[in-house]
Amino acid sequence: MRRLPFARLAVVCVFGFASVAFAASLPIKAPAASIAATNWTGWYAGINGGYAWGSNNDASNDACTQLAGQNMCSLYVARGGFPAIQMKPHGFIGGAQIGYNWQTANFVWGLETDFQGSGLGSSGSQTTTPPALITGTTTLEHELRWFGTARGRLGVPVSNFLLYATGGLIYGDVGSSSTFSATAASGTGTSSSIRAGWAVGAGTELGLGPSWTVKLEYLYFDLGRDSVTAVAATGQTLTVSQEMAGHILRAGLNYRF
Repeated sequence: MRRLPFARLAVVCVFGFASVAFAASLPIKAPAASIAATNWTGWYAGINGGYAWGSNNDASNDACTQLAGQNMCSLYVARGGFPAIQMKPHGFIGGAQIGYNWQTANFVWGLETDFQGSGLGSSGSQTTTPPALITGTTTLEHELRWFGTARGRLGVPVSNFLLYATGGLIYGDVGSSSTFSATAASGTGTSSSIRAGWAVGAGTELGLGPSWTVKLEYLYFDLGRDSVTAVAATGQTLTVSQEMAGHILRAGLNYRF
């Protein structure tokens, strides 16, 4: 599984937790008499919707070794290697969440799980002109059909606002399909798998009275790499691997019981 480089992960984590620490150091002013400060302790449930987009993702293509044999691969590697398929997934998401908060002094601790329908996906193709046996076109479609998360939350209440950092498990149904058409052969293939990875981010939530809150949340997620193999009738195969990772920005509405 490909991991987010440590430096980028550190920036995300430091940003989220630094925001929480900074908010904790601020004096908490008493709210206006007509607006009671939100008590965050208790169960809540709600709905959310937003947009997801992937990191720049080059799908690696090993048609050279699979189709042409070692000798032809050596010739093509000398030209700079087999080119990758450019993939930039994006799409809308929507779903529901449920969670529980504990408020102690100036901090709010919580657990939240959600389940999302997803339109996150992408497609791409490449045409190659290496040695004759593997001259041809490869196409790939890659999508995240649905996903869910189970995360911890640590936040600081500031009047009716909650500023929080969050992180934990993400899992989802990742599907791919590929085709290749080459001088030597052509074929198709599909794959589908339930994959697990991690997600980390930050958000803010606003109390709208005794029962309702609205939130805005950002997550970075990584479900690792998966692969799909297209098989020709004559037995040749072509395998493409790609990463499912990216960003989620969503808004939500919660009812607190």
